[in-house]
Amino acid sequence: MKQHLLSHAARAALIACGLGCGMFTTTPAMAQATPATNSPATNSPATNSPAADSSSGPEIVVVAQKRRERAQDIPASITAISADTLAKSHITQAGDIVSLVPNLHSTNTTGDSTPLFSLRGISMSDYSLNQDGPIATYYNEVYKGNPALLGLGFFDVDHLEVLSGPQGTLYGKNTTGGAVNLIMRAPTFDTNGYASVGYGNYNALSGAAAINTAITKTLAVRVAVTGDLADGWFKNVTPGQPDFDSKRDWGARVSLLYQPSSQFSALLRVEETLQTPYNYGIYAQPGPGGEGASVYTDTSLIYARPASLGNWQTQSYNDGRRRNLTQSASLTLNYDFDNGLALTSITSYDYGNLVIPEHTSGAPNNSIAIWYYDTAKQFTQDLRLTTKWSKPWNFILGAYYNREMVWNANRFQLFTDLAPVSDASCIANAYSADCVVQNQFDQLKHSYALYSDGNWKIGNFILRGGLRYTWDDGRQYNFNSIVYGPTGNALYNNIPGTGTSDLNATVAQSFSTSRLTGKLGLDYTVNRNVHFYGTWSTGYRGNSFNAQAFFLPAEFNQARPETISAFELGEKGQFFNRRLTVNLAGFYYRYHDQQFISVNPTTAAQTLVNLDRSHIYGAEGQVSLRINDMLSLHSNVGWLSAKVDSGVVDGLDVSGNALINAPHFSFDGGIDWTLVEGNFGTISAHPSLSHVSSQFFDIHNKSFLTQNGYELFDGHIDWVSPDKAWTFTVWGKNIANRFYFTSRYDLETGSAFNFIYNHIGAPRTFGFTLSRKF
Repeated sequence: MKQHLLSHAARAALIACGLGCGMFTTTPAMAQATPATNSPATNSPATNSPAADSSSGPEIVVVAQKRRERAQDIPASITAISADTLAKSHITQAGDIVSLVPNLHSTNTTGDSTPLFSLRGISMSDYSLNQDGPIATYYNEVYKGNPALLGLGFFDVDHLEVLSGPQGTLYGKNTTGGAVNLIMRAPTFDTNGYASVGYGNYNALSGAAAINTAITKTLAVRVAVTGDLADGWFKNVTPGQPDFDSKRDWGARVSLLYQPSSQFSALLRVEETLQTPYNYGIYAQPGPGGEGASVYTDTSLIYARPASLGNWQTQSYNDGRRRNLTQSASLTLNYDFDNGLALTSITSYDYGNLVIPEHTSGAPNNSIAIWYYDTAKQFTQDLRLTTKWSKPWNFILGAYYNREMVWNANRFQLFTDLAPVSDASCIANAYSADCVVQNQFDQLKHSYALYSDGNWKIGNFILRGGLRYTWDDGRQYNFNSIVYGPTGNALYNNIPGTGTSDLNATVAQSFSTSRLTGKLGLDYTVNRNVHFYGTWSTGYRGNSFNAQAFFLPAEFNQARPETISAFELGEKGQFFNRRLTVNLAGFYYRYHDQQFISVNPTTAAQTLVNLDRSHIYGAEGQVSLRINDMLSLHSNVGWLSAKVDSGVVDGLDVSGNALINAPHFSFDGGIDWTLVEGNFGTISAHPSLSHVSSQFFDIHNKSFLTQNGYELFDGHIDWVSPDKAWTFTVWGKNIANRFYFTSRYDLETGSAFNFIYNHIGAPRTFGFTLSRKF
């Protein structure tokens, strides 16, 4: 979003200047993870996963296919991560999971709590808050499309599942790239719970607790809370200005399970979270002469980054705290019929409000500042019938409905400290400097779908197939873009373009589309521990409205749906009494009509376009080895090639260019080593290393906007008491203090701003956590 929003800002600044100055992986499951599985798919929310077999290694049980299965038995690339691994690795928000999931990357252009995932090269260039990404996020099988709805999900977690490739025949929302499904702990009919406290550098304080008990023989309750406080790690040397990237988060969830019989259960979850930290900071790299040198006549406002600043230091105004409030409720009903059929209903309502105050210049001036506003309300209903037959064939039939209502606004200031600061100055500068430009609109989308998935066992072969019919419609309305003076007075209507004659005029647009998608697959089982699979699947992502229309009526447009055809061959095997796991996969994607923001080089009109064709191919592999009960190794490696076949963006042919956020090579590996066991308990060490090769942040593959390859070293050391009730963990992330960029944009070339806009990764963080189970 920002790349082209800022392109508009750059164009406006230039006008002002002219007027005023003249092989390898998605792991099927992490070997050390043994998540307990509580899912509606099991028709028994309180079930527990099987215990690890000390002679054969742990069983990883997931519900990715709406049935409880070993991850090893699923003919697809899936990563399963246990709550224990998430907690001890100090994974506290969605963007953190990229360190545990191979070939999963994220950009944090609007902050760490609203990551935009890229999986196997499938990503999105438009960071507008009204868009749904190609990698779907689910909490307890409830789709969370809008960024305002994400909030704090990572507390009282049961396990996490990440699926690669198109989804739709099993999941509520159709996607092109994959799905991230976070499963929370459900109530059980016993009394248990835990409490944990933690402390870390940057004065980080954390706490979490949960209590579970049975109210009656048929009703159980679980209550979970969490809280995090921390000073900002991006230090601000500007006098009187707070540091960036702090933490001030809390969340609470109440879950009620009603289970009057073995056939029926009802699970209600109600949750609220609030995040009010100081917002992220921008790492600005001014060009020759300094930031804003061609516009500012007051040289004190021209910014050059002092050489004395450290990597994680900035000199910038701080526009305040970001705010993200989420409220949600979901009801899951399960009924087991006597004939092996199970009916599942998942009903949900979500509300989210997100305000992001970004001081975009990353400097002690007001050359550009962008504020984002997003309010979303979502209702979903998923209804499915699942068979649990001992017959050779089984199936799932489902219907899905999603209603999403969004109010969105984007407000940015251009050189509002350019003297004289007045409405008259804004008008004199052709409504392009000393001004505030804001668009706003309402957006309503509906999605209806019928889906099915089935399999037929024939000897050692299993034939799999699925179909989905999706019908989407949407309307963007009450849209306008207004120029305000620095005093707050409305001065000019840019869109729909009525100028000064009608400042309240608005415009609307709509779409209605449908698509049939599906998959076919064939598995061959050698024995219980070794099988091969091949799949072909298609995915679909619906129309998108342009939220980046600011200056010209022609910018008010929408993009067509994007589609993908995916081919995958794989092997999953466990050997030597399941001590050695070797999983391999190769894939090839044909990607059509990927949605991109594009700026017309003649008119500077910023519109949504479709990139004609791209292709992606790669290979993945995962190896884990449990040498003995004291030592195990796990590693993942991935190779990827993602290139444009045909397409034009910003008036330039990008054929042959690499897709964004698609590094060629990635690796992660770690050791789980029990150092000592005794009457005092167990001490274990878990170091890990990840590597990501160089990647491009823009579709034009500008060399100065790349991130070179880098490594991150993380780890934790754990003490567990003999009764396993107490755990003390010392953890560290980015232990080597590696400096790296997470997104970059060119506001230097041909721009009056004259700087490179960057987001950076967090520095070394470390701390400890003490937890007690009961």
